[in-house]
Amino acid sequence: MKLTSCLALCAGLGLAACSGRTVQLDHDAASAAGSAGAASKDDDGKPSLLFKELGVALTAWELHVDDTRVYWQTQDGTLQSCRKDDCQPSVVTYTKSSEYSRTYLNGILEGTNVFSSFAISEGNVAWLANPPRGTIYVCPSAGCGEQPTRLVRDPAAGGAGQYQGLTADDGKVYWLSSQDLYRCAVQDCSAGPERLAFAQSAMPTFFGADAFWIERTDLGSRIRVTPKEGSADAITFVERTRPVGVYGVEAIGEIAVSSQYVYWLDDTSRLLRCPRAGCEGEPAVLDAGAGDKAHLRVDELGVYWLATAAAVPTPTDGMHFCPHTGCPSPTALSGFDELGTYALDDDFIYFTAHVPSGLRVLGGDIQRRRKPSL
Repeated sequence: MKLTSCLALCAGLGLAACSGRTVQLDHDAASAAGSAGAASKDDDGKPSLLFKELGVALTAWELHVDDTRVYWQTQDGTLQSCRKDDCQPSVVTYTKSSEYSRTYLNGILEGTNVFSSFAISEGNVAWLANPPRGTIYVCPSAGCGEQPTRLVRDPAAGGAGQYQGLTADDGKVYWLSSQDLYRCAVQDCSAGPERLAFAQSAMPTFFGADAFWIERTDLGSRIRVTPKEGSADAITFVERTRPVGVYGVEAIGEIAVSSQYVYWLDDTSRLLRCPRAGCEGEPAVLDAGAGDKAHLRVDELGVYWLATAAAVPTPTDGMHFCPHTGCPSPTALSGFDELGTYALDDDFIYFTAHVPSGLRVLGGDIQRRRKPSL
């Protein structure tokens, strides 16, 4: 198995231990035939095929799910979705000109630009267009044919630093443009976008009423948190100050938030966490194995991540999982063949597989399998 994209991780933080138990999925891989279709048996511990791309390759970073559909992009800018329970007959194409995050070097996906460029909110899908760059469109998830709604023109379109991400939360879409964060209601932006005072130069992660983001300074890096509606000033959740004479090693990488914990990655291949109420002493270290980690996700069960022993496209240690109760050692979830990225709903792990790392090879699968059980 191999990762088709990787993330440059940053920062060093203190150590603490955690305990618990390992959860592992069935070791058998799925066998699937045909170009696409409804999922086969999903309760036998094996992956089932939802969709097989026979044309241009899927993008390795982008995959989202909501209550009824799974959403993906291809490397020609096409944005699509299908119903989870019957994929092939229900495929919808929203656009063939969406922006997507990618960085290539000599035909190999480097993966250094990993922000999302489409988002799902309240039965709608929104995306950054390319072309025309600098415009956000929205469409009902069930489809809108050739007539998507033009939601808003980026106020900084044409300037440096835009197109650094799009996300959605609580009926609003957020995007980072020229180091400023904006938002609009997904249903109507006729009054113009709102420029926000938090999370400059960083895409936020939302949970409940709060927004979390990574802030980097000349002295180090920190995780900041504030009420997303501006009812209080931002506070620092955790901070790492760079030692005198040491440069470029303290930036915090990805973050993920659950009802109990804030999780993050650092550049020394550690997965760390603190309770939502804040760190008392040093953060707990859930995994400190060698190699890069990326694609951090959380749900009501625990935290998930992808790990690779070396640079892309070498084999990886694959998908890992740690329950919120803790885990004594790395817990590999097996059976994910050539995994690219993944998304979670209440019951399943959805993932891209067999996604090519080069520009000349086409294709990729979307599969799903049951989550681990505690």
